[in-house]
Amino acid sequence: MAFDIRSELRRPVTLALAAIAGLLLIVTLVQVGNRERGRQKHQEQITTLLQIQGGIRSELDRLKALAGSAAEVQARIVTGEQHIKEADQTAALTKAQITSLEERRKEAERKASEVEQATAAQTQRLTELQTQGQQAEQNLAALQAAAALAVQAAKTHTQEVAEAGRKLEEARQQDAKLRNEIATLTQEAGSKTAALTETEQHRRQVLDVMDAAQRKLTEARGEAERLSQQRTEIQQVITGLTANRDRLAAEIKGAEQQLKQTHDQVAEARQQETKLRDDFAGLSRDVAARTADLKQIEGAHKQAQDAATATQKQLAVTKADAERLSQQQTELEKAVADLRGGRDKLTSDLKQTEQQLQQAHETLAAAQKNLAGVQSERDRITSERAQAEEAVRRQTGERERLAFELQGLKKHHAEAQAQLATLTENMAARNKELADLDDRLKSTRRELADAQSKLATTRQQLSEQPVHGVTGPSQKGDNTPEATPTPPGRSNGHGPMPAEMPQ
Repeated sequence: MAFDIRSELRRPVTLALAAIAGLLLIVTLVQVGNRERGRQKHQEQITTLLQIQGGIRSELDRLKALAGSAAEVQARIVTGEQHIKEADQTAALTKAQITSLEERRKEAERKASEVEQATAAQTQRLTELQTQGQQAEQNLAALQAAAALAVQAAKTHTQEVAEAGRKLEEARQQDAKLRNEIATLTQEAGSKTAALTETEQHRRQVLDVMDAAQRKLTEARGEAERLSQQRTEIQQVITGLTANRDRLAAEIKGAEQQLKQTHDQVAEARQQETKLRDDFAGLSRDVAARTADLKQIEGAHKQAQDAATATQKQLAVTKADAERLSQQQTELEKAVADLRGGRDKLTSDLKQTEQQLQQAHETLAAAQKNLAGVQSERDRITSERAQAEEAVRRQTGERERLAFELQGLKKHHAEAQAQLATLTENMAARNKELADLDDRLKSTRRELADAQSKLATTRQQLSEQPVHGVTGPSQKGDNTPEATPTPPGRSNGHGPMPAEMPQ
């Protein structure tokens, strides 16, 4: 019976063996893509597959020893290389995904560091605002103390002005009394015009001094009113500063609440970063396992190439033994029966492999689901980052507004200090003017005392003049002026006048 090698190679058994070899490579590729199994389980499965592959190789070597084909072996090798290339592409895709996850992790770390820096900047700005608020409170306390001193000085100045007014009123009373006395002396001593003229001059000087004192008193009263108005303005400024201080305290409290929210967001970002790091560590472990599996597959591929080389060497021997194939046909049929039994076994193994492939698909779906979760987490982190940036922008605007208000407070403080300095200078000038006024009042009193002494002298002279007129009437003749008679009972302010002698 003739034996046809080509027909033997076209038999279903040979094709089944080739399909089994391809399925073994697919199973190996599925083992590479399995992300959820542990390293030990992978090693056990690979060991089992290698054992199956060794059995198949032994069967294949036996078949090749019986009837091998270099072209078929080459085709199987090309198929294996294609599967290996697909495995390399899958590994490259996995590495690209790992690189993308690494970049995402770095981006998350960078965002977390930016949020921390923004939080630190907000904390520093809050500290600066609190310091500025304390300085504003200190300046407000100093302004209140200065205003209290100014109010006290204004009260003292008002009291001094009142005292000066009282003294001026006394001077007016004395002036009225002096005028009455001058009128009486004018009626009593008309002939003493020279002395009275001199007295009138002194009186006019006193009146001038009193008018000047009256003008200064009016100016002092106007200055007191102006000081009172300034005190009212200072109190209004103090009220405004107090309101600004309360508003600053409220704004500082709001900034502290925003800072607390930012801290919470940073804590959530750190938790997300920890979760991403854990996921990245798991992916790194999976990649290491897949890399080890890929190395094992490369070793298996190398072994397959070595087997192909050995098969090519055995091809020549097979051609030489082709004549003996007719004698071994019986043995081949027996081997075919054995292979049928092996085919049943391989069928069961194929079902198991299909189950493993289904599990690999499920694992891939879970990995895609995890990737979608990571993507949603990244989107959430992006939205939180946008919210954090919005909060930072709001806090920046709030800080600029607070800085503008603080500048206005500083300006008001400088104006209040300038007004306080002006008020102090004006009060010093008014105190000096009051001292000058007091000196002038004292000099006026001395002049009034001199005028009173002169008036007493004049009265004494007037009281002595009628006596001289009685002793020598014939000597003076008609040129002697007559003395003005003084009504009985009139006084000159010091006592009753003596009785007038007849002329």
